[in-house]
Amino acid sequence: MRDKIRPFARFFRRLLQRLRNGRKARINPPAPDGSALPAVGKKPQNRTTEVVEMKKSIVLILVLTLAFFAASCDRPLDKDYPNDFITSDLNPDYPILSIRPDWPLYHTADEVVKAASNIYSGTVTGISFAVVDMKTGRVDENPKSASTARMLYTIYTVDVQESFKGDNPSETKICKTGGMKQDRVKEQYDLMERSGMLSRYNGIPICDDACSLAVGTTYLFCTSRTEGDFDHIINPTQFAYDPASGNAKNIVSSID
Repeated sequence: MRDKIRPFARFFRRLLQRLRNGRKARINPPAPDGSALPAVGKKPQNRTTEVVEMKKSIVLILVLTLAFFAASCDRPLDKDYPNDFITSDLNPDYPILSIRPDWPLYHTADEVVKAASNIYSGTVTGISFAVVDMKTGRVDENPKSASTARMLYTIYTVDVQESFKGDNPSETKICKTGGMKQDRVKEQYDLMERSGMLSRYNGIPICDDACSLAVGTTYLFCTSRTEGDFDHIINPTQFAYDPASGNAKNIVSSID
């Protein structure tokens, strides 16, 4: 949001400076006899008229600024997102491979609602890991698999409590790209080894800056449901929110 405002702020500062400079420019150069010459085709203006015109210009700028904010503030997400959840950066004993998929970023609650096919609140009851074929959305842990679209996923099992968008069963499994670097790294490494994935990744793939959820905690989830065994996240940092946060409330109120 701040990046969108900066160009307009610079524009208005330049415009105001031009108006101030313009007031000075209207003062005509002195005539040879010391008197002021009137501008060609214009009547001389007194100071009162100039002040009135300046005030009109300032009012116009303020009106344009307010109109811009009214058009832009469509339930914006808090500027501090995705820091609803803070992950600790520990040093595991197993190789870690940092991955950065090209995810879309959403700036307003309306954008999140449009991106998510399913929105619901629920409590995380379990966290597991699986090697999933990204094309089919199904588990494929066969070490001899010919698929080149397999990836390690973190699987969140969620007890759904309230549904806001889409048809949501009482229990849903959400898959998040990559593993977890904070906990159970040996379990993830062993799964990668059993599935024949270490020859490709040479470590545990981790999606940096992703939300880290906790078992027993309730969240508002925004997911995308296609074919396969799991719901998919809309991006690593905006798929889960504290239900009491302003972001979560704005998202729920934006659902038609």
